[in-house]
Amino acid sequence: MEKKHTVLRIIATLYKIVAVIFLIVTVLGVVFTLIAQPRIDFGLGLPSGPLVLAFTIVMVIFELLFGGLIFLGIYAVGDLISLLINIEENTRFTALLMRDRMAPPQPVAQPMPPVMQVPPPPPSYQQQ
Repeated sequence: MEKKHTVLRIIATLYKIVAVIFLIVTVLGVVFTLIAQPRIDFGLGLPSGPLVLAFTIVMVIFELLFGGLIFLGIYAVGDLISLLINIEENTRFTALLMRDRMAPPQPVAQPMPPVMQVPPPPPSYQQQ
């Protein structure tokens, strides 16, 4: 059976790739937040202390939560497109099978039996 919907397959794959890239960027953002945030002064002259640490932890949680949800949403769209393509293929395949099973049997032309070779009569029966 031929594969259809090539463009939709490409779009589904692109959605999945973009989702993985977004997840990688989210993880890099979390790592950057954990490394750089405690060292940022915010221009207020506040010392790095428990308040900055608590703010950093809250930011990391929000980054992971929202980054993970966006990743899941984008990846789910790619999977949904793939799912719809698979449903269409399975439906088409089932329809072809049912059409072949429900069609009335066609009369099959019987081949002619092979022509038998009759050996020539023995010489004693030949007319002279």
